[in-house]
Amino acid sequence: MGGNVGRAALEGEGVSAWRLLARAEWTQHRGRYGALVVVLGSGVAGLFLVLALLSGLEAAVADELSATVAGDGRIARASTDFARGEMVPIASAQAAFGDAARPRLEAQVLWTRGEDHRNWSAGLAVGLDRLDRRLASRIVEGALFESDWTQVDGIDVAPVVLGQSAARDRGVAVGDVVNLTAGRTETVGGELRPIVRPARVVGLYSTGLPVVDLYAVFLPIERARTLVGEHPGRPVANVFVVDGEGGERALAAAGATGWSARSLPEFEAYYLGPLFGSLRAVALLLATIAVAAILAWSAHALTMLVLQDAHKIATLAAVGVSFATVRNAYLAAGAAVGVSGAAVGILAGGLVVLLASVVPVLPGLGGLPLRLQAAWTDALLLAALSVSVALAAARIALSYARRQDPLDALRAG
Repeated sequence: MGGNVGRAALEGEGVSAWRLLARAEWTQHRGRYGALVVVLGSGVAGLFLVLALLSGLEAAVADELSATVAGDGRIARASTDFARGEMVPIASAQAAFGDAARPRLEAQVLWTRGEDHRNWSAGLAVGLDRLDRRLASRIVEGALFESDWTQVDGIDVAPVVLGQSAARDRGVAVGDVVNLTAGRTETVGGELRPIVRPARVVGLYSTGLPVVDLYAVFLPIERARTLVGEHPGRPVANVFVVDGEGGERALAAAGATGWSARSLPEFEAYYLGPLFGSLRAVALLLATIAVAAILAWSAHALTMLVLQDAHKIATLAAVGVSFATVRNAYLAAGAAVGVSGAAVGILAGGLVVLLASVVPVLPGLGGLPLRLQAAWTDALLLAALSVSVALAAARIALSYARRQDPLDALRAG
């Protein structure tokens, strides 16, 4: 009779039963649940700031690179930039865009100072046609290369122009020798080896745009071809630029010939896609470790709470309350922890982002201006992650509760 009365009292109102149990659980263990919220909120805030830093860095780079596509004349690029993502004969491109189209060859590159492979820099190698003299006005030391070769100790090597800030950071001066590689390979003596080409620094340039000055390396297009495994005399390129008003006519021709003006996102992806891919991979690894640690700690803490409540759970089972009702109560408590942790973390992270926009707390990274930039999609993703972690921890804890024999729990209580 008593069991029937208890069951009627707790389950007669349907979903209100587990709500009452969840509220009682929060009230009884508010201190421990509060600690869970703080730990979860700290993890969410940390991940939120990491995502905001990555987004801010990409936005800062995009601002710097926008001029390279807009063609405002501040750096060595023309007003219209066409690419197909592959090497094409120069003659076919000039047939589409006119003889004024200037070929360029772009490839991701690593360069080191002499034989010191610890002192390296990654960036974009830009092979220039000898008639493309736009960069000449930006040379601050030395000169733009006049021919395809320069000499070092009587040996012909490629001339190269580096950004002044990049050279200063690496301790490189005009006249020094650097080694270039674009990650391609060649067969030498029957062995497959990476293509590495020595080059002599003949000039330093400055555009006023840190992302260009730090990462763009200019050399003759014939020498750039050897870096990517092409024959230096084969007239091919993967980028073509058209000056001034000719860009409008070239755009019309491009639509009919399969070419397209390279958009800013495509330009950014080619310049810094691998860099941001690496940064995201590191951030994902750190996030995975953090989530695993928080999940383990939260599951342990909730398991201790469930085991502490074993007598109460057994009593409820003895009066006829189903395990589903108990489970829902603890899952509701776990969900509340997840929602609260997400709210605390996102609010704390958002406050830091807001303060950082007012107080310049980020001096920059490698000369790039940094800022924190939050996105609502990141906040929603982290909120879902927070709730998922809390619910997973609650389910792990409940798996221990289900193994408990109600009679043993009643005797122990």
